[in-house]
Amino acid sequence: MRVQEKLRKTGKINLSFPEPGIAEIRIAKGCYIQVEDVKMLEDAIEEATGGSPCCNLIIAEDFATTSFQVLKYMGSEEANRLTIADAFILHSLPQRILARFYVNVVSPVRPTKFYGANEKGDAIRWLKSFL
Repeated sequence: MRVQEKLRKTGKINLSFPEPGIAEIRIAKGCYIQVEDVKMLEDAIEEATGGSPCCNLIIAEDFATTSFQVLKYMGSEEANRLTIADAFILHSLPQRILARFYVNVVSPVRPTKFYGANEKGDAIRWLKSFL
């Protein structure tokens, strides 16, 4: 079974490529994301792109969350080997708090920016500036 199929079966993350060079990663409502989920996502992106780097548009639906361990991993060089830049679409105050922590404490190794629920177009324009 392909990695993307396995990822879809978890019910947590949906991966698509709406535009060349941009991976849209949609995290389902109320999901708790773990390091294993992120690693499976990385494998699915690598499989889909043939190992070519891309920009990530991460859309965290309401109440989707994660742990410090995942944030630390996401900010690492290992987790970003195929990442050009990350744009996050956030839907809740707890997500914005985690985002602030991610930028100020973890200090991601790739350009990272956060947007509100209605700013997807702005996020895509920002990501395109890296392609």
